[in-house]
Amino acid sequence: MQMLSWPASIALSWLWGLGFFFSIHFAFSYGFVGLILFALPNALGLVLFGVLTGRIGNAAAIRAWIEKAFARYGAIFALYQIAALSLTLFALMAYFALPAGVELPFAVGFAVLAISVFLAEATGFPRIRIVHLALLGVFALLAVFLLTSVSLPGAPRPPAAGLSDGEFWAYLIPLTVGLLAGPWTDLQQWQRAVAVAERGQSVARAFAIGGGIFFVLLLAVGSLGLMLVSPDVTVAPAAIDGRVHAEAVVAASLVGMDGGLYLAAFGLIALIAVVTTCDSGYLALRWFLEKTEQTASNPIMALLPKGLIKSPLPTFVLVFAIAAIGIEASLELEHFMVLYATIFLAYSLALAIQAAKRREPAALRPLLPLSGLVSLGLMAIGYFEHLDPLMIVAVLVPPAAALVWLRTDTDDRATETSGPAGGGTERPESGQGGPITDLPQHGHAGANGNGAAALNGSNGHAPHIWQADADALTAFDHGPLNGNGNGNGHHGLRDKLTDLSGWFDKKWFTIEIVPTYGDTNSVGNVYFASYVGWIGKARELFFRHCMPNFDLNQTPYFILTRNFNHKFKRETKEFEALTVRLKIESFNRKFVKLRHEIRDRMDQMIGEGEQTLMFVETSDYRLIDIPGDVYNAFIPHA
Repeated sequence: MQMLSWPASIALSWLWGLGFFFSIHFAFSYGFVGLILFALPNALGLVLFGVLTGRIGNAAAIRAWIEKAFARYGAIFALYQIAALSLTLFALMAYFALPAGVELPFAVGFAVLAISVFLAEATGFPRIRIVHLALLGVFALLAVFLLTSVSLPGAPRPPAAGLSDGEFWAYLIPLTVGLLAGPWTDLQQWQRAVAVAERGQSVARAFAIGGGIFFVLLLAVGSLGLMLVSPDVTVAPAAIDGRVHAEAVVAASLVGMDGGLYLAAFGLIALIAVVTTCDSGYLALRWFLEKTEQTASNPIMALLPKGLIKSPLPTFVLVFAIAAIGIEASLELEHFMVLYATIFLAYSLALAIQAAKRREPAALRPLLPLSGLVSLGLMAIGYFEHLDPLMIVAVLVPPAAALVWLRTDTDDRATETSGPAGGGTERPESGQGGPITDLPQHGHAGANGNGAAALNGSNGHAPHIWQADADALTAFDHGPLNGNGNGNGHHGLRDKLTDLSGWFDKKWFTIEIVPTYGDTNSVGNVYFASYVGWIGKARELFFRHCMPNFDLNQTPYFILTRNFNHKFKRETKEFEALTVRLKIESFNRKFVKLRHEIRDRMDQMIGEGEQTLMFVETSDYRLIDIPGDVYNAFIPHA
């Protein structure tokens, strides 16, 4: 059952009003070949999403990955879902209810949302997939019934336009690019990817089968636009944009045929397509809101009931309002679709690149809103002014920004754990001072010094000393880190999630901490001193990775904490997974400055600070320069 139920749910939840009604428009306008060219990238987008998402790792890795993406791009995920649900509800009212002569199309829209909410609440996730599998069977039977029962003279009708029409390519190229990247910002598909992985199934296989089912659905619905429309049917250009919109031709052609039987069958197919999108959207929004509510720090949010914050119902009210406004303003489906080939495309590409390269394109992040808005502006001008080549140029702006990043990105991970840092830094001579040198920063970090320093307040000396043997110290790149002894300094996310002794992520040394009741105070949140302990633990493990063979009895020097400060930014509580990270921020002849950060699973900052290390003789505590073996062990990570 699971082998089919997940792909069925994936296919139906990706159908939307866009896939359903626009496939009719494409088939009517450009024939069966045009329909196939529309359906292929639509289905292939699901397949590629499944393949790259499966590469992220197991269920825990995928969940952590998407929760971090929620923290960075939460507004985009929410807006994407609102736009998807709005255009789907709008399409049902505009291209079925109104052509069918329904006097109260808004009542139809409201009833559809009510049915969707009922199904979502009654079944929940992931059981909704069983309902979707049953509805897919009904969908298939009704489509076969219509395609085999309705016989129109001259059907299939010739395309209203040809593939050589400039408008065809102005539609197809933006659709191809937008649909290939579309699933990456769709909450519904992420929720399914996590659920499939949690059940030990292949995410890639589930989405590959789902993509295949979806491709067949698009061909079936598009064929209705070829077989059930009379050859003498014509569609006048819309007043709002001067373009032809053929999404309603099937409903308009079936009115009055066989006492409304065929229209009812088509309406039921459209209802299944819309309801399976809206119930999935309801459950995905609730999942998303529950995740984001846990880390929300807005004081206004704190005044609202948690049940209201986590509920998708206010969002559904907004969806209904947007769809109703669209009907009153005589908008068309394409006016909603433009967002998916411009603004949302920029963020979808960033997420896809992050999954493919297994690291975030941080330098690309500032370009996302800019490239998206530029693309949207060019697309709007090209669409309304009928400048078809400009529409093609517009959709290429976000991929061009991503390509620039890919061509200029330098991946220096292979050199981060061996040899001195670049820039011509030389080993300091004994007795010579020098200015603190700022070093490249990458990512975030946390540190720890359990036993490395006993700290009083936020600034103080450390009577407890971490000791090292000068003759037994080795550089980090000769020590095992990833479990296979190669000491390459970086490993896959799965290893990172399970390496209890920490790992290096570029320049940052990282450990994971899960607070328990022993870390909390009487109020229930984590006690402030626990954070200091975690930072100390990260620092000691950093020392252990860099200098694993120290001898406490023979070390000629001590490493002391000269100062320590930490700024608390957010509270956390028991069992909320945290990452504690630290890196060497700068150094001079005598001191090494470490920067540390503590972040939650959604990458929100819990606290940050810095500490300075100093070095003294074991005999008389005289301040000395950084010992050579410490330099050789630490500097590769600076």
